[in-house]
Amino acid sequence: MSILSARDSVLHLFKKDENFSDSIFDAFLTLMLVVFMGVPVLAWIDTPKFVQYLHKWEKFQVGNNSSSYNSVTIEYNYI
Repeated sequence: MSILSARDSVLHLFKKDENFSDSIFDAFLTLMLVVFMGVPVLAWIDTPKFVQYLHKWEKFQVGNNSSSYNSVTIEYNYI
């Protein structure tokens, strides 16, 4: 159904007898269908890179937290 709607809206864009509001509606419909079909594919391609980034960030956070806690000592000298 989406492919048929996109095909019809693209065909309406190239007709000369259409009024301006119909052309705007068809252009937005085409843009919406392209975005809704493209975003999940692009997100699926980029997901492994994002997971790798999160793992590196977790190692960075754990490494910094453990080293800072081990190196900080407080000494009280009471006389």
